[in-house]
Amino acid sequence: MLLGAILFAGCSTIQPRVPASTYTDGAKVYTLRGHSMEPLICDGYRIYVDAGYPYDALRAGDLVVYRNSKSAQGTTCHMLYDQRCTGGAWRTYGINNSTIDPWIMMRGDYIGKVIKIEK
Repeated sequence: MLLGAILFAGCSTIQPRVPASTYTDGAKVYTLRGHSMEPLICDGYRIYVDAGYPYDALRAGDLVVYRNSKSAQGTTCHMLYDQRCTGGAWRTYGINNSTIDPWIMMRGDYIGKVIKIEK
């Protein structure tokens, strides 16, 4: 178990693979740490993130990676729930959590959309 990978309960964080690798189509590869996205994405699974996917093309149900000051690693991988009028902010949630996240993802927090999950 990686102590410190999840200090904020209910939040799946990501860690760049060491060395950080790039998928053939330009997606970044990360290792997910946490349990909030189980059973879809389990602790230790790799996710491929398209940092070039447009924010304005995102839809509810998409899996995204974003900067989150509440996360020990500074990033979170969660599902989009709904979009708010204020600046196009999104509410997110971990599918294994009982409630929607108490924070929002703003445009400037967005890192990319998950395009592939690998055990």
